[in-house]
Amino acid sequence: MKLHRCAAAAAVLILLTVCPGSAESVDQVVAMLNARESGSHYESRYVHVEPAAAFPGCQVVSSFAFDRGYRPIYVLIKHQLVDIHKAGPAVLRTSDWQRAGRPRREQLALALLHDVVYHDEEMVQQPVQFGAERLTAPATRSLPSGGVQVDWWMYLTGGRSSARRAVHRQATVNGVESVAVRDVKTLTQQR
Repeated sequence: MKLHRCAAAAAVLILLTVCPGSAESVDQVVAMLNARESGSHYESRYVHVEPAAAFPGCQVVSSFAFDRGYRPIYVLIKHQLVDIHKAGPAVLRTSDWQRAGRPRREQLALALLHDVVYHDEEMVQQPVQFGAERLTAPATRSLPSGGVQVDWWMYLTGGRSSARRAVHRQATVNGVESVAVRDVKTLTQQR
């Protein structure tokens, strides 16, 4: 048990060393989190703040837990914390979504899901075999409404199970109005 705790502590130190972001920005975000969520006590060493490359002025705020690793919890937009599950339209407002053509909207929708909402998850980037199922690379499709549908597979991490899991997700990104995500299928593979 002691070895497991030491390995977990070393993993935290490695993650904190590799993840970009200045100490001042992390401390400011931690103060905002603690002020926002009464009863919670976030610590700088367990919070990760990273810019969302495709969205100027947006930073993804992730929190660390030993059983699941880093997971995004908020997006910081113009010094305001926005819940990660409600952030899609606000994040897209910081981009050129409103005047973008179909190809650019498809890029922005995929960037929103990959770089913001599921920031710390591993999205399948190329076709790969997972047990009897073939996982495919992300696919986008423009909708007549001007929105974008995105289909993708991602590996689920964390938890105490020894099994590997993958989930097929589908999102409908209607720009600055709404972003809806649903799980289509979950696969489990014993290690």
